[in-house]
Amino acid sequence: MGVSSPDPLDLDAWLLDDRGQPKAKWWHWARAEQRLGGRGQFTSWAASWSDGASLFDHAGALRPQVHARWKAHSPRALLAGDVASLSGRVFITAGRRDLFELFEPTERFVTAARERGLDVAWAPTDLDHFGETRE
Repeated sequence: MGVSSPDPLDLDAWLLDDRGQPKAKWWHWARAEQRLGGRGQFTSWAASWSDGASLFDHAGALRPQVHARWKAHSPRALLAGDVASLSGRVFITAGRRDLFELFEPTERFVTAARERGLDVAWAPTDLDHFGETRE
């Protein structure tokens, strides 16, 4: 399995700021999706992970019960289960200049996976989300 600039493998590393509060831009992103007809990644995650319930309330605060459900379904939570069958079969790459801030959550996921004994091929780059032709 290979992934490139994956949506946040470590949800909280991507979603929350240093104080543990949601980054305002993701609330605005979710609101934009709703105003554009309800299509997009937040809408998709809500449909998959919380029976359509929005992660944010009307003021941009996290809904704690929904947040807990999203975390329970996120890829990082999968590391709590049996991952032995995946060892040596996972390749992940992300760019340090990712426009959607996906590098840190990806790197944290790789670290956590390796701590669980999962052999993960990790290929960080200095590129942005879309990379460059030469790479």
